[in-house]
Amino acid sequence: MRHTTLSQITTFLCGFLLLSLALSSCEHKIKKPVITMDSILAAIPDSLHKSVDFYASDSLLVRANLYFHSKQLPNIVFCHQAGFNKFEYDSIAEAIHLQGYNCLVLDQRSGGTMHDGDRSYPNVTHERAIAANKPTDYVSAERDIQAAIDYLYDMNGRTRIVLWGSSYSATLALHIGLRNSRTAGVVAFSPGDYLKDDSRDFSKVIKNTLKPYWLASSREEAPAITAILDTATLDSTHVQFIPTLEGKHGSKALWLDNPGQEEYWESLWKFLDNVRT
Repeated sequence: MRHTTLSQITTFLCGFLLLSLALSSCEHKIKKPVITMDSILAAIPDSLHKSVDFYASDSLLVRANLYFHSKQLPNIVFCHQAGFNKFEYDSIAEAIHLQGYNCLVLDQRSGGTMHDGDRSYPNVTHERAIAANKPTDYVSAERDIQAAIDYLYDMNGRTRIVLWGSSYSATLALHIGLRNSRTAGVVAFSPGDYLKDDSRDFSKVIKNTLKPYWLASSREEAPAITAILDTATLDSTHVQFIPTLEGKHGSKALWLDNPGQEEYWESLWKFLDNVRT
């Protein structure tokens, strides 16, 4: 699931080259290191994050990955799609963190285990909810998201947060983020009518909000979002991104192996720069 960045590879490659040059000036009996891509990747730290836990309002202990630079930098809370977990953002959060953002990536109670080849990535919060006999439906995950906002806001100097959602959690992100005073804006990949709950219908709040938002989807999903935004004024802080290619459902549209991910990234970076707080 983890993708190594070009800058990381370059940094470690330079280090190995310098070490090789230094050793070459020593006595011939010293064995020079063999530089291979495997040795470079092995030298790169396994992650830029640490695991953290905090309680939702119903006392469920929520698991998340925290990518933290320093206080007062911009903050993003990432929420995954149905059946997924925090590993939806393994490479995405790393790339954004390296651009100067603090990132908190959730395991929500409504989700599941992800697989990458022979490796499995569990959803810790979901497993805890099952063990504690707590609900794991989409709407119940709102408690986890609210708790994540409060956790990052309080621990990071009360700096407002961009809330990011994918599929069902994109709908929750719009419902929560456009109303919450602790949020600075919303990134929503493939929001839709997943909740069957009129009180969380984001179409009612999005048309009148001044808070920034960036909405993306696959090309097939785009007309439904356009219809919701039919009376909204779109500008640099109110964006609907429609891919020129087919695109993908949810935040996985940004995964490096998905065609067209570059244009999603280009539009997203522009939005984040405009709302950076």
